[in-house]
Amino acid sequence: MNNHLKGILMVLSSTAMWGLVGILVQYLISREHFTPEWLVNTRLLASGLILLIITYFFYERNIFKVLKTDFISLLLLGVIGLLGSQYGFYICINHSNAPTATILVFLLPVFIMLYTLLVKHKRPSGLELISILFAITGTSLIVTKGDFSSIILSPIAFMAGITSALYCVFYTL
Repeated sequence: MNNHLKGILMVLSSTAMWGLVGILVQYLISREHFTPEWLVNTRLLASGLILLIITYFFYERNIFKVLKTDFISLLLLGVIGLLGSQYGFYICINHSNAPTATILVFLLPVFIMLYTLLVKHKRPSGLELISILFAITGTSLIVTKGDFSSIILSPIAFMAGITSALYCVFYTL
């Protein structure tokens, strides 16, 4: 399999899995009475262990070598970026639903654009603005199926969703 096809399959499978996570989290919280805290901790610990095992067997035996040079960066990425974004997303689902949480998290490109405008002093192009408009509109239509009455937005859900998006900005940039 060539690298191009392999990359396409990775993107498609990761996108599908990301989409399923919100639905699964909503089910586990609402029907099985799991807490967002337990789900986030379990998910991040399990995925971290899996990545360490894969790295150990397929890439490099000394998997903790990176801690010597990039410990603070990795700690910030893990705690602020990953834990913050996942916890905010799960809390948003807990206080609303998966479609609402997804819409709020998909405000990420807007916040990245604001960051580049305010901090880097780079104005977005017309194409970038249109792309963000289409992305938000498309995501909203997909997750609500065009029925915006399915959006449940309490103040806690709103703050958790926006916070999750902002933490996503942190680990993306």
